[in-house]
Amino acid sequence: MPVVSAGFGRLRIATGRVHMDALFEYLLNAIVYALRVIIHWPKVVGSGPWLLANATVTAPPTSLAGIGCPRVEIVYSYRVKGELYTGLHEEPFLSTDSLADYIERFGEGRRIVVRVKPCSPEVSVVCEADQGALSQSQLEQLTS
Repeated sequence: MPVVSAGFGRLRIATGRVHMDALFEYLLNAIVYALRVIIHWPKVVGSGPWLLANATVTAPPTSLAGIGCPRVEIVYSYRVKGELYTGLHEEPFLSTDSLADYIERFGEGRRIVVRVKPCSPEVSVVCEADQGALSQSQLEQLTS
């Protein structure tokens, strides 16, 4: 009969050496990822009729670690009616595999499209569906 020893977050069976740490970590990441997406979702859904603005990533993307899923923070600036505004976008990931691609896509100096709340231009949101949907000439015609 296999020997079973248990510790916080870990189940180890001496013969099979099954570790629950990886499963526990994955489940925690998935729960935190889902919560971050759910919290961000109403802002994205409600921004459909907002203005589109051309923005520039103003700092290197920052990879954030900690409890839960890995995330990337993007700092950007945009103009509405000549006035300069800044924004911060945080993107969660289930795994670190796609994190590097995202950091490359949103590198410092890159142009992105943001949605801007018409009555409060200091409020903006980055929507994945808007990225790459416009040609360079359309980007140049956006609110500036």
